[in-house]
Amino acid sequence: MREEIGIEKRYIVLMLSIFVISRFILLKVGIGLSLDPLYSYWQYLDPKALENNLLQSIFYLHAQPPFFNLIIGIVLKLFPNSYETVFQNLFYLFSLTIYFSIFQLLYLYGISRKISFLLATLFILSPEAILYENYFFYTWFISSLLILSVLLLRIYQYSGRALYIFLFISAIFIVAFTRSLFHLLYIIPLLALILHISGRDFSIKLFSLLLFTLLSALYLKNYILFGTFSSSSWMGMNLFKIARYCVDKDEMKRLIRNREISPSCAVEPFSTIDRYPKRFSKVPKRFENIDVLSREYKTSHYGNRNHYGYIEISKELRRDSIFLIRKHPFAYMKSVIKAWGYYSLPSWSYFSFRKKLDILRRYHPVLLFEDLLYNLQKRIFALKNNFSCSYISILSIPIAVLIVIVSALLSYRRGRVDYAQLFAIYNILFIAIIGNMLESGENNRFRVMSDPILYTYFVIAIFLFLKGRKASSKPI
Repeated sequence: MREEIGIEKRYIVLMLSIFVISRFILLKVGIGLSLDPLYSYWQYLDPKALENNLLQSIFYLHAQPPFFNLIIGIVLKLFPNSYETVFQNLFYLFSLTIYFSIFQLLYLYGISRKISFLLATLFILSPEAILYENYFFYTWFISSLLILSVLLLRIYQYSGRALYIFLFISAIFIVAFTRSLFHLLYIIPLLALILHISGRDFSIKLFSLLLFTLLSALYLKNYILFGTFSSSSWMGMNLFKIARYCVDKDEMKRLIRNREISPSCAVEPFSTIDRYPKRFSKVPKRFENIDVLSREYKTSHYGNRNHYGYIEISKELRRDSIFLIRKHPFAYMKSVIKAWGYYSLPSWSYFSFRKKLDILRRYHPVLLFEDLLYNLQKRIFALKNNFSCSYISILSIPIAVLIVIVSALLSYRRGRVDYAQLFAIYNILFIAIIGNMLESGENNRFRVMSDPILYTYFVIAIFLFLKGRKASSKPI
């Protein structure tokens, strides 16, 4: 571990200059942050409700953990005339966090500043960074928090300064308050790690336990109000998105007809509330005056997926999904394998990026090279797939994950316990395994949350391998 934790001023200036110039060019060619998802996406409450009744709206939010909606509401209230600019700059900040975290992590693992700078710059100029930075969703926010938390843990382990572990703890709990995938079950092993590495420092233990209590209070609030002990009521609907492929349409109809599964299974997951049986549109009297629970549509005319009815729909679909998985376990495993295929796709192979991707394909060397590979694969080897991308890019992700894991195992065998590396692999595997068990279709977007970590530790693994080869080639 190098002792210099700070970044030299010249690299700060150089990296900021490259970032500002590149983003200015992107804006000029038509790639910037669109706020369309703010009004249409299921995960966001009605912006009018957030702006006019923020605290009540956040309190009665059951569809998602509250943090990102809280950020949206605060920005809308504080900057009613310039919130678009504020959101764009916030997403730039997420990218800069990733940029500097990758740079510093590479340097702290022994890679020279020049090489660290070049490799970090390659990532921040990649199609993934450009597209997700300009995608109004919490994916890039979580990506920045996770790579930052790895850096903070790395610094703390070797410096012992309490500030870094406090910031690390804060970052991982913000993640849990933002994305329901990072459940209490994700936090508990990390809490054990914190209690272990903090030694006799009572303040660190107390701080982590206080945040854990606050997170548990969110789960308890949802259980008391809505009967679901989780940070999101959507688990059943999410699981049904993969479980429904266990049977074909005819068998699905037969099971519904025989009342083995509920009529909700005949409706496309996450449809508007009026597509489901009418009983789900009814709201208990105590919630009738709560707009975020009683309104079927937002003021933007898009469906309100925080409507009270979705709680019961999700509970039904959870039971139905478990029934289907138990009845057809091999079909479910086939769906999980398919989900791993989606997970391995290039991160830009995603339906929300079609317009921006068309612009970027004209200029970006990575996309031009990928198109060349795909055309060669299709014309020379007559190999096609449904994703319009090369098999090289599909295989690169599982190979990178394997290399990172093997490198960690080799480091452990040498007697070194690198907690930052363990935390990094924990995140990569948690997102991959849990995400691919519960979802099929958008798995490559889920993976983006851990992509900066995967990229960084893949580079470190290659560096350590080359360093070892160089050392072993020297004459004794």
